[in-house]
Amino acid sequence: MVSTISKKMLLGVAFIALISLLISCRSLGRNMQAQVLGHVSPKQLQEKLRAMQKQQPQYPIIPTHWQQKTLPNFEYGGVLVFYHVYKTGGSTVGKMLHEISMNDKTGSKFFKMVRKKVEWEDCLYAVDLAASGRNLIMLELHVEYPAPDFPSLVEMGPLLQRWRSEAYEQNVEFFCLYF
Repeated sequence: MVSTISKKMLLGVAFIALISLLISCRSLGRNMQAQVLGHVSPKQLQEKLRAMQKQQPQYPIIPTHWQQKTLPNFEYGGVLVFYHVYKTGGSTVGKMLHEISMNDKTGSKFFKMVRKKVEWEDCLYAVDLAASGRNLIMLELHVEYPAPDFPSLVEMGPLLQRWRSEAYEQNVEFFCLYF
């Protein structure tokens, strides 16, 4: 049986996923794309992606919920990563996630990370914490402008894929959204 808080969390996550989908649409113009892609031209982006592919070890490709056309099930815990792009309304989403964790009696935790980079040890810690206690771990990766050293969403791609693979190996639900 799913508790009321779990239903609210699921509805909240579904709402956030819908909004992030709308934001990613091309109809919002190049300005939003430039923010998400780190202000690079298409040619620079291709070069950046090629260089990143050469540097990063390959991990199993785990299909995202988007690709599977499913919603995450956090009934037994999991990791929810929220990549907060500045000036996109993400503060409201971050506050909502924090409020959910404060009102949830099942042990969910919310962490806001305002940093220049995301360390792999932090990713492992989140997955281990979710796996050991079957808690929902919500992380907000907050990008404040200007943040030339913080990885863009495109640069975070390999790390997010590796993170998703690690969660999958430990049977931990993983969901990532950006706003």
